[in-house]
Amino acid sequence: MNPPTQQLNGASRPDTIPYAHGAAGHQGISTSTDGTLLIKPCTQAEISFYESAKFHPAFQTHMPVYMGSLRLGDETIQQQVSALQTQQRGEDDASHATSVATQSRSGGAGVGAPKPGGLDRSHRRGTSMGHIVSEPRIARSATKEWTPSGGAKLSSNLSIVLSNATAGFTRPNVIDLKLGSRLWDDDAPMNKRAKLDEVAGSSTSGSLGFRIAGMKVFVGEDVEEENVSREVNTEVHDGYKTYDKFYGRSNINDDNLQSAFDAFLHSLSLAPTSSTGGEKEQRKARLRRKLMLERLQREVSSIEYVLENEESRMYSASILMVYEGDPDTLDSVVKYNEEDGKVMDIEAEEPRAIDAEDDEEVLDDDEDEEPRQKLHEVAMIDFAHAHWTPGQGPDENVLQGIRSIKRILEQLLAAT
Repeated sequence: MNPPTQQLNGASRPDTIPYAHGAAGHQGISTSTDGTLLIKPCTQAEISFYESAKFHPAFQTHMPVYMGSLRLGDETIQQQVSALQTQQRGEDDASHATSVATQSRSGGAGVGAPKPGGLDRSHRRGTSMGHIVSEPRIARSATKEWTPSGGAKLSSNLSIVLSNATAGFTRPNVIDLKLGSRLWDDDAPMNKRAKLDEVAGSSTSGSLGFRIAGMKVFVGEDVEEENVSREVNTEVHDGYKTYDKFYGRSNINDDNLQSAFDAFLHSLSLAPTSSTGGEKEQRKARLRRKLMLERLQREVSSIEYVLENEESRMYSASILMVYEGDPDTLDSVVKYNEEDGKVMDIEAEEPRAIDAEDDEEVLDDDEDEEPRQKLHEVAMIDFAHAHWTPGQGPDENVLQGIRSIKRILEQLLAAT
């Protein structure tokens, strides 16, 4: 079944809520009232890229799940979102039944896209139900006038509906990493190229192939805001410290970039309310950090592997990283194996193995289970200027940034 392009009456007040965890300052993004779906103004080019991704399944596993698109027309947004959710539940049930039957017969989980290190995703990655449309020829112009948006809401009557990467977390910590030293597409006018080249040249985009486009980090619910350090281009509100889009441009360079990642990982050092402090809690904090760095590094390595085997060009795309920042939630799902009073190992709970003779019993059991707490999510996002380019080889512009991110994560892991 194809995801519908639904209609929205421009006079209707959208029955959605503003997105609360945006890291890069994009305006106009909202979520469904249950928080599971993200609704983002977009261009037809981005919709077409998401729809074409079903022909690139290995890369698709690293994208948000595409649900469909919305267009200004006759219905309220919530009616459209409800229709998409109903459709998705039906397809999920059918897909889950097929998966359970296959796993029961084979005695284990099915095999997904190849990933280095045997990365096993503990959270759902769906497949696009979209259909490929003929890719429109974009008129190329290097002379047309261009006015910077300044992060303002995209002027478009189209929105794309995606799975919300921050859903399923108690206190999601988010970082948006803008990829590429070249940030403009072939159709960009000369003044836009010059502006984006200036941004790249004065930031780590130019030297490392990526920059921090924004962060949002949980610093503690009871922390007094005046006790949190206030660098330029940051603010503290409701227990979160937000680093705006200018932070990565003005505050960060090659020499202090690692400290910015340390700031992103700050929540892992927060003690749960049951903690008595001391050396044992410090060891646990180090192990939490080690676990999260290992998971993030493996995800980035998987993206690198896939893009090395794809032929594409993605300008101003990002890697979005999310991890659970609530210390009590982390303490409830992370297991510490102790021996002789010493913390020896740390691991997250994994899904139980499917071993049942009756597929229906497995389905019934799964329906009774509570959703598992997510620990992390990593996804490629922002495909307004993304194209498949057969015959042109891998996207080294993006891969430079991905390899730099992986190297920094490896350095942080080695020092933990």
